[in-house]
Amino acid sequence: MQKILAIDDKKENLVTLSALLKNLMPDCAVSTILSGREGIPWKKWFRKGQPP
Repeated sequence: MQKILAIDDKKENLVTLSALLKNLMPDCAVSTILSGREGIPWKKWFRKGQPP
């Protein structure tokens, strides 16, 4: 399963992107974050597979 981390400061963009990705790639796991600062630890987790 592929994991995708989407980071944007506008929730509407994240909702749209998440829906689009899940439609195009039904087996992917999409996580969304509203802040780049919060996203940095999650980016590392996505690569290593361990939560921050």
